[in-house]
Amino acid sequence: MEELYSPPEKYLVINDDDPDLMQIEIPLPQCGDITKIDGYGLALEEQLFIKPIVPERLIELEQNPQLFIDKKTLESNGMLLSVKSFLEENYHEWKEEIDFIESEWGKRLNGYWFYNNGVPTYITGTNYLYISYWEIDIGVPEYRSRDRKFFIFADFCVKDKDSFGFIYPKHRREGATNKAQVWLYETTSRMYRKHSGIQSATEEHAKDVFTDHLVPGWKSLPFFFKPLFQGSDDPKKTMLFRKPASKSSVIGRLVAKAKALGSKIDFKSSDIKGYDSRKLLRYHSDESGKFTDGDILLRHNVVKQCLSTGRVIVGKAAYTSTVGEMDKGGGSRFKQLCDQSHYDHWQKDKMRTKNGRTLSGLYNLFIPAHDGLEGFIDKFGNSLMDEAKQYLQNTREGYIAADDFDGLSEFIRMYPTMFRECFRGDSSKCKFNIKIIEERIDEVTFSEKAPTTKGNFKWKDNVPDTEVVWEPNPRGKFDVSMLLEKGDRNKFFIDNGLKIPGNTNRFTGGADPFKFIKTSNGKRSQGSGAVFQRHDSSIDNSDKDVSEWVTNKFVCRYNFRPMTKNEYGEDMLMMAIYYGFELNVEINVPFLWDYFVDRNYPAYLWYGKDRRTGIFNKKPGTFTTEITRDEIFREIQTYIEKHGYREDSIEFLRQCLEIEEKMTDYDLFVAYGLALIQAKGDKVINTVQQEELDVNLFDEFDYPV
Repeated sequence: MEELYSPPEKYLVINDDDPDLMQIEIPLPQCGDITKIDGYGLALEEQLFIKPIVPERLIELEQNPQLFIDKKTLESNGMLLSVKSFLEENYHEWKEEIDFIESEWGKRLNGYWFYNNGVPTYITGTNYLYISYWEIDIGVPEYRSRDRKFFIFADFCVKDKDSFGFIYPKHRREGATNKAQVWLYETTSRMYRKHSGIQSATEEHAKDVFTDHLVPGWKSLPFFFKPLFQGSDDPKKTMLFRKPASKSSVIGRLVAKAKALGSKIDFKSSDIKGYDSRKLLRYHSDESGKFTDGDILLRHNVVKQCLSTGRVIVGKAAYTSTVGEMDKGGGSRFKQLCDQSHYDHWQKDKMRTKNGRTLSGLYNLFIPAHDGLEGFIDKFGNSLMDEAKQYLQNTREGYIAADDFDGLSEFIRMYPTMFRECFRGDSSKCKFNIKIIEERIDEVTFSEKAPTTKGNFKWKDNVPDTEVVWEPNPRGKFDVSMLLEKGDRNKFFIDNGLKIPGNTNRFTGGADPFKFIKTSNGKRSQGSGAVFQRHDSSIDNSDKDVSEWVTNKFVCRYNFRPMTKNEYGEDMLMMAIYYGFELNVEINVPFLWDYFVDRNYPAYLWYGKDRRTGIFNKKPGTFTTEITRDEIFREIQTYIEKHGYREDSIEFLRQCLEIEEKMTDYDLFVAYGLALIQAKGDKVINTVQQEELDVNLFDEFDYPV
């Protein structure tokens, strides 16, 4: 008979078949004697998970204890002690029921093996509790192979001493909130003097998680899985596992142990410091991608302190969010939290820190929408993935045929089949080609070789006004995709004693200085800069497809808030000197104008022409107004349409997805726009012509002195 069965799995593979995630192999416990596994010997079609049946007498004992225990004993000892004593004193008569309780506790604590269509299948104890007793809106859930992955991964994170838990971007109505609640409850309800907590996008939603997911599941459990608790059997804010007051009703509060745990589960507002200074055993952040009243990354940093003592991790967290409902801003920061949570990654700078942990301390769990999609589950609870994939693909093709790319983006976010699809933007709010932007973000994010390098520009040997050199640094302020050969960098010529940039025929640039105020989203303003390489027809001629061009693209960007304004000014100056171009600065804040002049580099500022007269402006740079804003949007829109597939900056592309009208929060976006305005407005002069010009630049431009 054994030859009809498959051997037990040794590993469960998570994040497999995803081009952007490295798979995780989780070792499974040994199953022991296969003949002892439930379902052995049955026909294959009969081998599936069977919910346990609680003995009738235990049900009767819980529902009508007065039928078995006299009123005086109940009143004097309380329900818990009365039932405990009753079962102990009547052990032989109730041996079958007591054996059942002990067996169920064994499965809850140690997990459970059963045959499933010929395959010995292991589920964790929490998974067993969930599909045996924990009621949700449709009753007690059925076994699902997708849920099995969730609980095994959660258990894997709990056992990993370097993990703070996991983060789970999921598809719509997947049931993660219910699973996270039983995971939170299972450990807390059998530990002494522990505290577990819930937060969500809003306090009201956290309350809903508590009252609509945790409390109903707990209430549905049999008495032997409920610890002694205090207060109402329908708690509104805190589930407190303490001894009830002597006069309160104890119906429904029977437990297998008489001693109160002193533990509790509660929820807090969405405030970043909601659990500050609390020590937590378990923490669930629901709808993490919809948290817009604050910063999910900052809140997570607070929670990490609640889950650890020094280096030692003492608690675990679960972050879940419905991908299709991610709001602008909150979803972006949730994506950043995911980016900091790769168990492993092709790109070295996205792997673990030297402390052996991911930057967030969390691990990503991704299960594609076609795994566990309702309507595509067989009788054994396994996913019919090929059929589900085809169904989802057919729906996507329908949106494409209808030319409904807004609907397509929303559907893909709701039902992602790859990790990268979880974070598609809302095309109905985006002013640019969302398809180009998102596909390029995906391509850059998950490229095996990053298209840019981080680092800093510095003066050679730290001697100012000599030569600017590039110094690679994974935490650098600049992000470059092209560095220059020795003969091309630091190129200049002298006119009337002033250094004149020597590559203005090749590069333009924009810069948006930071302000000493917070932006509308509560963040501090960043200093930004960008370098644009002009189109070079000698390299990219008219016969060459635009997708293969190597010029007409941004080659350097800066989006950082240094400690001082002068540090920012020097960074922008070194950037302009290295590439040899004139910088189009935003002069609503005239700092860079003043700084370049004070440093005796006024010729590295760009002077545009008056639109009406064609005469060069008396002041450098650009004063941003509504007219300028509209021009920036138009130039960037054209750039995205023609060259977006070659753009290397994820930060710029994300700002394009998020920006609506005001540019205050989007510094790099402004810098890009200023560089493009300059490129459009300039008459390009080649280097040879430039060197032959006999012009007194002080006559041509009004340099401040």
